[in-house]
Amino acid sequence: MADEEVQETRSPSDSVSIKRLIAKVKKADADLQEKIDEIPIIDVDENLDSTSTNPVENRAVDAALNGKQDNLTEMTDQEVSDLIEALN
Repeated sequence: MADEEVQETRSPSDSVSIKRLIAKVKKADADLQEKIDEIPIIDVDENLDSTSTNPVENRAVDAALNGKQDNLTEMTDQEVSDLIEALN
């Protein structure tokens, strides 16, 4: 049996089933492409901007916070108390 060729036989209904399957796949592909086309494009800012309403890249926020951290100074408890009193 190993030397014998195995032949596939297809009935006419198999051909119809394959054609229906191909049609369904094409429709599903078209439906998917339509959904992909509906996805909005979102503009993302590379820098912080007080007037922009776009989302900002994480690295822009990180850079801005790191820049602020470099300007921090340590305050004594008395300096903090004096500052709070001055603000009131």
